[in-house]
Amino acid sequence: MNYKKSYYLSQYGIFISLLILIIASQTNENSILRGTLIAIGIISVIINVLQEIAFCRCPYCLESLSTRTKLPTYCPKCGKKLE
Repeated sequence: MNYKKSYYLSQYGIFISLLILIIASQTNENSILRGTLIAIGIISVIINVLQEIAFCRCPYCLESLSTRTKLPTYCPKCGKKLE
């Protein structure tokens, strides 16, 4: 998987996970559905973060890319332009 696809999949996945957690917070307190939605949301966030860590890397030197704001245009380690 290339770094751009990994970045966008992770961003969308985290967004969907947060929506699930918001929906879970609006359900009844003692509901089984609430516990299930919270578990699904947390597991989904963890999977998306791990996926981004594993695949969002420079294609040349395999250095991890910082994705806190947006994808960089140049690799911070080797300096090559990222397509």
